[in-house]
Amino acid sequence: MLDEEYNDKLEMLHNLENQRQNLEEEKYSADTELDKQRMALDEKQRAYDSLMREHELAREKEAQLMGDKAALDLSLRTILVEKKSQHEIVARKQREKDKDLRSLKRAELQLKVWAFKIL
Repeated sequence: MLDEEYNDKLEMLHNLENQRQNLEEEKYSADTELDKQRMALDEKQRAYDSLMREHELAREKEAQLMGDKAALDLSLRTILVEKKSQHEIVARKQREKDKDLRSLKRAELQLKVWAFKIL
């Protein structure tokens, strides 16, 4: 009976030892998997941080380009106003020139008529 009890306890001890060993193996596997997951998470975090930096730089560049575009639009508007003004000046001077040319031709014609009358 004592032997039987001893054998039962010994078998129970072996079973517990096997369970402990299985649990240690599971813990080792879980720890290994946890380390892999942490490394993957760290890698993804670095990639995310890099993308966020790139995104922020792109936003700053966009803001700069928008400012440049606004300045260029304003400059273009100023140039177009100046072009229109210059065009109007040239058109006015052309009209004045045409008027002066017509006056000159009339004066030449009158001079010819006057010169013909004198002769």
